[in-house]
Amino acid sequence: MVEIFKEHADGLVRMEEVDLITQTSPNYKFYTDLANGYVAFALTITREKADELVGKLNEITDCWFLGDENEEYVFID
Repeated sequence: MVEIFKEHADGLVRMEEVDLITQTSPNYKFYTDLANGYVAFALTITREKADELVGKLNEITDCWFLGDENEEYVFID
């Protein structure tokens, strides 16, 4: 599982972004952290595919990032 996130103060994700995510990884989990200004998605794809997805998402809104392999953005206690 790999995680991507969008830095955005209001935690909003556009429908076209969600559509692109679900086309790439139909199985996903997400977490919105308004206190830290991001929304994150855990995807069941390879890191390489996630990097490609982030590139496509940044064509829509330039604030998407590939998560650090040692950090968890979705599965937070």
